[in-house]
Amino acid sequence: MSNTKKITCDCGNTNPKKLNYFPIASEVKAELYFCKNCNSIFTYQKKNKIKTRKQRISCDANWGNIRHGKGARLNNNINFFESLVPENSFLDTLDIGSNRGHFINWLIKNKKIKNLYAIESDSRVFKETKLPSKVIYKNIRFESYKAEKNKYSFIYNSHTLEHFKSPFSMLKKCFEILKENGFMFLEVPNSEVIKNKDNVEEYFIDKHHYHFFYDGLLHKIKEIGFEVIKDDNNNYNLTFLLKKNLNKNHKSLRKKIYNFKECAKAIKNYERMLISNRKKLKEKCRKINALCSRQKVAIWGCSRIFDASIQYGGLNVNNIQFLIDNNINNILKSVEGLNIYDKAILHEKDIDAVIVMARSSKKEIINNARNFGIRHVFSIDQF
Repeated sequence: MSNTKKITCDCGNTNPKKLNYFPIASEVKAELYFCKNCNSIFTYQKKNKIKTRKQRISCDANWGNIRHGKGARLNNNINFFESLVPENSFLDTLDIGSNRGHFINWLIKNKKIKNLYAIESDSRVFKETKLPSKVIYKNIRFESYKAEKNKYSFIYNSHTLEHFKSPFSMLKKCFEILKENGFMFLEVPNSEVIKNKDNVEEYFIDKHHYHFFYDGLLHKIKEIGFEVIKDDNNNYNLTFLLKKNLNKNHKSLRKKIYNFKECAKAIKNYERMLISNRKKLKEKCRKINALCSRQKVAIWGCSRIFDASIQYGGLNVNNIQFLIDNNINNILKSVEGLNIYDKAILHEKDIDAVIVMARSSKKEIINNARNFGIRHVFSIDQF
């Protein structure tokens, strides 16, 4: 597919450049394009969206509808913005992509609210989720959601923007429906993660249409008119607390903007590293298999690294005593024939060692496991 097909970025650029990379096991035959105007990578899907996508743990682009990320990030997000947002700003709140209602339920329990709105586009998740009657809860896409201007005093927008084909249009709409001096929490994945030397997971999954870098997204946020109250540019997430302040000039000077050659080089390095790391998994999993055959071992983390270890590393699940995941265990009962347990199982069972198969939450999980009295706690990187 060439640019003569008029593939256009949502920022308005009609001449994005195609990147020579095709996400592994993409079910929509995804192609990647780089836009120099907004410093983003976006996905063009040559095949129609999978309407009946299965719940699937996968390390590749066909990662299924597990939808656990928002719940996993809730406490971090609240700690990020709660002390900076006045209590009355939560009175009229909209949760975009409310998922299973994690934020909504926290809000009802902890804050005074007047009007509470939640929208969720996934019909299956919508039907599964029961929210209190005081919540106006709609199964609709945000593009189709009709709201009055200056209606909300707080918008919660966590790991939703990357799912949109028109993310900057979405941000403009959020600005319009937010009251003056209202706040919006925004978080998306950080595409700088492609530079990690330990990646074994396909970053460009089919469910994500846009892939952001800090300076490009920051520029668009300010261009729209938001004031940035606080931000965090860590290795895994781009996190912002924004305010609609019409009395300030929010123009930004972009500092770190990629050109096409730099982005193409980063993608090529990412591809080489991904292939290399998946080959290295075989030796890591050989050592893990040997340990599991001698001792009672629990694997903590049954998401993408776990799947990569099985699919590319040859991890033998037959000798794993327990599989622990405090987020996914609320959604799935088992993976690869192994029941998924809460971490409390470490209190109840005699476990010799815990192997952590997680990355962004690795330190937290290691500390948790040691607090349960487990002496031998390893990350997969140590094998």
